[in-house]
Amino acid sequence: MVNIKIQNDDIVILIMDFMKQQQLYGSLLALEHETNVCLERYGKETAFCRSLVLDGQWEDAENFLKPLQNRPGFDFKKVLFEIRKQRFLELLDNQSLSPAVTELVDGLKDLEDKCSKEATDSPHKRMNQLHNNFVTHDQLRKEERSQVSTPMYSA
Repeated sequence: MVNIKIQNDDIVILIMDFMKQQQLYGSLLALEHETNVCLERYGKETAFCRSLVLDGQWEDAENFLKPLQNRPGFDFKKVLFEIRKQRFLELLDNQSLSPAVTELVDGLKDLEDKCSKEATDSPHKRMNQLHNNFVTHDQLRKEERSQVSTPMYSA
């Protein structure tokens, strides 16, 4: 019989690597939280910011990064975009379409003063149209439900 000594952390990392390959990100995150073992190695500040984003603390993550806004070599706008994109995608994943679209439109409005007019004009118009169409569709669904609950004829 052969005895092999393997550290617990090594087993956890092996399982995490498998989860990553299988795209089981929710399970990977849960295992990371429970074991306090991380598949990737991050610096202290990066790990803290990552945990804010993964825990859905969007505003805290943005505020944490604000001091780096004017730091040479740090693309603050890109990081801000990625955080807001993740926030929007998670709203969509939770099937919260109306809040997701509203969040996206508000985010685009906030970015208007940070980008050129050409960069925001077209997407902003499209998102407003999408939001208006969604609100109209949502209102129509509510009207349809109220019509179904109202008798079509009286006896």
